[in-house]
Amino acid sequence: MYENIELITKNRLGMIRINRPEVRNALNQDTLDDIVSALGRLSDNDEVGCVVFTGKGEKSFAAGADIKKLREKSAFDALNPNGMQNVYDLIENYDKPTIAAVNGFALGGGCELAMACDIRVASSNAKFGLPELT
Repeated sequence: MYENIELITKNRLGMIRINRPEVRNALNQDTLDDIVSALGRLSDNDEVGCVVFTGKGEKSFAAGADIKKLREKSAFDALNPNGMQNVYDLIENYDKPTIAAVNGFALGGGCELAMACDIRVASSNAKFGLPELT
């Protein structure tokens, strides 16, 4: 159903797994759109009591913005109402508890995605960072 994420529901758990391991689960607009759509479906599902975010593979939870796609953007794209910050705001204000299951790198926008969740659980190989600050 989704191109960039896997949506899994089992028991009372909804899982959104970013499925772009070939680019370390980088977040492009299509992935953000998939996440928003999945959150809408999970919100409407009374059988789901909690939403978990994770990344496919062991190398990366989410490596942040897709750098290849950033080159195509203008300064006005930062004001996009469907951009990264608005997705994080949606997660922060979500009507069900959210958990970031961080496996590997959570960099830039991926770190912000983890921070937007109510709870963060990190594997022993998790690494958090905001490299854009340097």
